[in-house]
Amino acid sequence: MLYTVDCIKRGDYREALSIAGNHKGIMLSIGIPLVVLVRFPWLIMGGFAFFFRFQSLLYQLLYVAGVTGVHKMIWKKLVTLAKDRNKVRRN
Repeated sequence: MLYTVDCIKRGDYREALSIAGNHKGIMLSIGIPLVVLVRFPWLIMGGFAFFFRFQSLLYQLLYVAGVTGVHKMIWKKLVTLAKDRNKVRRN
């Protein structure tokens, strides 16, 4: 990764692209998120804000479902669907 950065600093873009092409996994897992984090910090903060608001809404919905007993009905339906899916796979 550091060699790729050195190639870019020297202006040797073809070699940097060939190295990046050979190591696509590293570039996708480290390079792109780092560039997005540095270039668009407001996007990251907006994502956190959306996540925490959605998480809060989900918690409130589950709490209301727990009070009314709807969660038990949903859980039974999920278990039934999982059992049916396992029966189909075995046959």
